[in-house]
Amino acid sequence: MTGLTFPFLTPLRDSDRNLARAAGCGGIFLLVAVVAFIGLTVAGLVLGVSPESLEAIQTLDSPVALLVVGGMLAGLGAVVLVSARLAFGRPFASFLWPQGFRGMHLLAGIAVAVPVVVAAVVVAALIALVTGQDTGFGADAGPIPLLQGDFAYLGAAVAGMALVALGEEAIFRGVLLQLLAAWFRRALPALVLAAILFSAVHGDPDPVAFAMRVIMGLTWGWATLRLGGIEFAAGLHFGNNLLLILMIPAGEALQTGRELPVSALAAQLASAAVAITAVELMARRQRRNAAG
Repeated sequence: MTGLTFPFLTPLRDSDRNLARAAGCGGIFLLVAVVAFIGLTVAGLVLGVSPESLEAIQTLDSPVALLVVGGMLAGLGAVVLVSARLAFGRPFASFLWPQGFRGMHLLAGIAVAVPVVVAAVVVAALIALVTGQDTGFGADAGPIPLLQGDFAYLGAAVAGMALVALGEEAIFRGVLLQLLAAWFRRALPALVLAAILFSAVHGDPDPVAFAMRVIMGLTWGWATLRLGGIEFAAGLHFGNNLLLILMIPAGEALQTGRELPVSALAAQLASAAVAITAVELMARRQRRNAAG
């Protein structure tokens, strides 16, 4: 990585490697998480929420489910940010966009995600048609949300997936990536470990799906490191999730436990190559602007 710069790591200080501060950050997070879990459990019991209702939320096949999941992950991201702010005494922005928020980077990430995801979904449909493999587009596939004209669902999908992307990026490409880099004193091992943890927390037992999420984590982490903020990665993440929600049969878009074909890895690697190429072009432009 000689000659490469990682603007996202510029806010790091020696105190970020302080074990007591790291323990304090984890302690604050766990305390708030436990209180929130107890509160949600009590609320569920009082409101009579059934296991079937929870399962319906996990399938993301209703506007309420999309907004609930988005709100939960955004809330979790906020808790992580507050914990890091209190433990390390740094501004929130230093964990997200140290150079200031750049909306064009967010839009660029969405713009890159759209053609890549659409192409991957089309390829998956063709594989299902030709080989009969279960890619979510077989003969028994359910209705495609984008074609149903359900504007309430479409609006909830946009809002919910925006919250999911911001929450997860704040956690894994924001706080976690920076703090791991502080401890390792190097970007590469922090990038790899953050990507593995990102995939692991999704709890998908399928090895192909696990590998695909690791590739996503590596791609989005690289974008964050090179561009100096999570905006582009958040745009990629949002575009990826939103299009999957809208283009894959309802209830199957983010389903875990399915055995995906190994060919899906090729599509994910191709997507990563396109995204990283865009990142490097943007990073080169940033350097020219800074020098000029």
